[in-house]
Amino acid sequence: MKAKPQKFSWQAQKTNEWEAKTMADFPILIKKINDLVLSVKVNNATTIKTVKEKLHTMEDGLQLDKMLILWRGRELKDTKTIGQAEITENSTVYLLIRRAD
Repeated sequence: MKAKPQKFSWQAQKTNEWEAKTMADFPILIKKINDLVLSVKVNNATTIKTVKEKLHTMEDGLQLDKMLILWRGRELKDTKTIGQAEITENSTVYLLIRRAD
């Protein structure tokens, strides 16, 4: 019995390309109020909480629960992903720190 040749699927290739692009790391810029700019590697599946955790590791003293990440004038929730927020490579988001109560 001969094996049937596999059909090429453009849809499958598009899906694989999209998945590869979705998971590829790219930098975004985080601008703090003191004009310090940090570069953080993310991908479309990275959550805002993960971005905050990376910033906490990079900048000693930043408390996770005090960080606000702003994009296009709005605060991003911890559960939102980079892809959902439509943040792209080399985009600048803003980091604000809430005052202690």
